[in-house]
Amino acid sequence: MRTPHHPTTSRPDVSWRLDLVSAVVLLLAAVLVLHQLMLPPVVGYADNGDFGRVITPLGLTHSADPAVREFFYFVDPVYEWTEPASVEVFSTELILAGLAVGLHKIFGGGETFDLRLMGGVHAVLYLAGLYLILTGLQSFPRRVRWLAAVLLLLAAADSPYVIFLNSFYAEAASLVFLVLALGLLLRTARAHEGSHVRTVFYYLVVLLFALARAQNVWVALPLLAAPLLLGHAPRLPRARLLPAGLAVAVLVVAVALTWPLPEAEQEAARWDLLFNGILVVSPDPGADLAEFGLPPALAEHSGKGAWSAGIPRYETTAQYGLGDIARFHLRHPDRFLALAAAGARDCFRWEEGILASRTEVVEGPAGARAPSITGWGNFERNLFPGSLWFLGTVFVLATGAVVWGWRYYAAHSDGRRLFTTAGVLVALSLVAYVAAVAAEEPTGTFKHLFVFQVIFDVGLIALLGLGMDHLGRFFPGRWWESTAAVGREDRRRE
Repeated sequence: MRTPHHPTTSRPDVSWRLDLVSAVVLLLAAVLVLHQLMLPPVVGYADNGDFGRVITPLGLTHSADPAVREFFYFVDPVYEWTEPASVEVFSTELILAGLAVGLHKIFGGGETFDLRLMGGVHAVLYLAGLYLILTGLQSFPRRVRWLAAVLLLLAAADSPYVIFLNSFYAEAASLVFLVLALGLLLRTARAHEGSHVRTVFYYLVVLLFALARAQNVWVALPLLAAPLLLGHAPRLPRARLLPAGLAVAVLVVAVALTWPLPEAEQEAARWDLLFNGILVVSPDPGADLAEFGLPPALAEHSGKGAWSAGIPRYETTAQYGLGDIARFHLRHPDRFLALAAAGARDCFRWEEGILASRTEVVEGPAGARAPSITGWGNFERNLFPGSLWFLGTVFVLATGAVVWGWRYYAAHSDGRRLFTTAGVLVALSLVAYVAAVAAEEPTGTFKHLFVFQVIFDVGLIALLGLGMDHLGRFFPGRWWESTAAVGREDRRRE
């Protein structure tokens, strides 16, 4: 039986330096991202009403131009100052926006606030996360790190990701802190030894990700468990005490600061989960309403969002709770699967409508639109079918690949940690998708599936890189040498 390749200490430890190709990729990513964010007409994602959660406590408001104030359709590049209000929904996007406002005041930004300063703060953290990922790839063979770096560039500079950076959405904070966390996770998986400093910093970043939006608390669970699964010293149980304690602390703090939501937000969530979720996919909306003790006549509001005009939201949502919705799904699992299938139809659909209308700006010539880069999005939309069967097949195949790799490298800690990291990505994507289906209506906009899409793309790149890496065991020569075969001693053993 062929002895599996495995990495040894002859493999270089993770470095802070980048090779030439990786450095060029990072530079190109910076140019493409900053070009979209900074040069007018700027790219961005128009306000759907959620900006108020961030800009109002900071004393900002939309500009006076009524054309810009119209929700959903126009990016507002300029904001005016007003009296700050209290914080109703905490998010780490408030911290990033506060940093941008502070920089504006320090450098004498004037009487208005430029959205591009917000984009700049997001972009610095976003590029820092990409840098961490690229440094984590340096210990891989050239073909692996170069393939992963090029794919990372194509995905990271794509407009559907970048548009959130020029916004006050919680998705922007979710994106930058998630990318930072994944970069630190990759460096942990590739390091020869554990580091208390890296562990503490990693859990701090995961906490910032979890606090970006309430749904992220559940998505963060695999990230919290990852350092425990990647333990570098299994024979020393006390070595796991620090990550275990930090994981519990992060979870407690995240839950305490994000739950419960304000009553108005809870009402909106209950309305959307029923009227903009269950009833949309229901074969008999009237019968489903009757199960909640509601008049079947309310079915006329099916498909209407919680902030729509003329809906009886307060009196209706007072008659049922989130527990009732959970019990309904337990009695009717087909409804949950129908919601999951409806959400799958919106996956990999960076539709032109969003980039055509929601990045439209009022500055410049009439009808001017921000330039968009959609190569990666178009590739996924044309190649991947938006169906639950496809997502299920991908999850099963990815899980099978992880289990096979973990067993193949069962006796070799470095290879096992590598496939454990891949398993964390698979679990992350699954939890993110289930959270999007269970915690908010997943249909109608890719915003609700945004975190899932990010994790899916990172996992896809990781599995392609692992597949390319494993091909090294079939081909001779330095170029095709596997990560698991670095070192002459390992090759002599075979």
